[in-house]
Amino acid sequence: EEGDLLLQVQTLLQRGKRRFSVRFLPDPICSVAPLESMSEIRAQRHRWHNALAGAVVRHRAMILSGQAGSSAGLLYYWFSDMLTPCIETLGYFLVPAAWLIGRVDLWFAVSYFLLSILMGTVLSAGAVLLEENAFQAKPDTGRMLWLTIYSFVENLGYRQITRACSIGRGNKKERKKRP
Repeated sequence: EEGDLLLQVQTLLQRGKRRFSVRFLPDPICSVAPLESMSEIRAQRHRWHNALAGAVVRHRAMILSGQAGSSAGLLYYWFSDMLTPCIETLGYFLVPAAWLIGRVDLWFAVSYFLLSILMGTVLSAGAVLLEENAFQAKPDTGRMLWLTIYSFVENLGYRQITRACSIGRGNKKERKKRP
């Protein structure tokens, strides 16, 4: 929702031919309470995914406008947060199905899953390392080790579930609430 508001303001400023700059403020000004059930996680992921899809569709003219920051940012979110969960989740079903019908060998199927876990771990651990490097004067080695372990554990099921939950239109209650 905040991203959509930012895009609306940016669109108005661009139409008015006003000069402006969008800057990242790294200070946390809000937080998200931890979710306790899969239904809450699924509902949250649907809300986030649908809000992103709506924002990208509403502001698709920015992608075509050639404005460097706007185009790159929206294309990044379109590929990384809208398209990738669909492709990744499809792979989790297609690769075992292809193995079952004999189209790929077991080595390929196992390699696919190991590579997806490794790639997710590298991305998660990389994000942790970048944040710690950017905001900590002297990172705590023990804390870094635990965060790296969490990055690995996160990719042993939780990440796959949240990616799969990003797909779809949400539950019926959510659809009725939308205008």
